Amino acid sequence: MKKWLEKFAVPSGMKGRFALAMMNFCHTPLSKWGLSHCKWRSDMKLLDIGCGGGANLKRLLKLCPEGSVEGIDISEESVRKSRKLNCCGQGKRCRVLQADAAAVPCACEEFDVVTAFETIYFWNDTPACLAEIMRVLKPGGEFMAVCEICRRRPVWQKLTGGLNIYTPSELEGLFAGAGFENIRADVSGMGWLCMTGFKPPRAENESAFAESC
Repeated sequence: MKKWLEKFAVPSGMKGRFALAMMNFCHTPLSKWGLSHCKWRSDMKLLDIGCGGGANLKRLLKLCPEGSVEGIDISEESVRKSRKLNCCGQGKRCRVLQADAAAVPCACEEFDVVTAFETIYFWNDTPACLAEIMRVLKPGGEFMAVCEICRRRPVWQKLTGGLNIYTPSELEGLFAGAGFENIRADVSGMGWLCMTGFKPPRAENESAFAESC
């Protein structure tokens, strides 16, 4: 089980490609449920962290047909798969980069919405990743984290070892610590968690943060 989790965290090789195909298929209900929590505009600029096999990038492109979508993933295999799945949008409305969530290669205050599906478990430094998300969000922008597991059941703890399984209250605390406001947690009957939070709007007397980045 732990070896399989490594393939989900950083997919590589044949097993990694199989894991990406599984994620694209098996996570469809979870992803659609999570995406229903946001009010989408057609012209939004979006970032998906831990884009995996690229299925959510494809969904985001359809939700915002006049906007653009960027994806980052630490895995070279994931980047390759995401680019292939979204080849029609590559270089036009979609860009996929290999990068760590703690060092997002994007400008400050660039995105209307940042999403993270089934990836926060694998972050080595969650506060640092949330700080990066806060940096790249526009004032008033929204961050959405969607997790299939949000309860520390003994069986999961035994099987997953070092996987970071956050309870809703713990994740809410991390969001608040990073400076997010209007934080909302929704737990489905399946035990899925969708946590959303907003970057505070810029005060009238506050200089543009993006100019200093």
